[in-house]
Amino acid sequence: MQRETKYDREQESQETDVSHFMSAREARSQVMTIVEQLGDACKKILVLFYYENLSMKEILEKTDYETEQVVRNKKYKCLKQLEQMIVTDTQLAENLQSILHE
Repeated sequence: MQRETKYDREQESQETDVSHFMSAREARSQVMTIVEQLGDACKKILVLFYYENLSMKEILEKTDYETEQVVRNKKYKCLKQLEQMIVTDTQLAENLQSILHE
């Protein structure tokens, strides 16, 4: 009986982990779809910063910008543009919210 209980708990844990993984994957996919709409420059900076966890200095080395401050400013503008896209598209906002809260 103890063995069955332990097995049931492990199964529930694995199912929760898999569903959480799938939700996170779907959310990343949705975000990447949106980021694609921002253009190549924004996509590159945001992916390097948020997905590859690179510093501003490292991003500067991988891009054609003059200084780290220029990269920071561009990242800020990209995030503002992304925020505006989400605010103006209520369906998109609802989809992201539902994915992130699962």
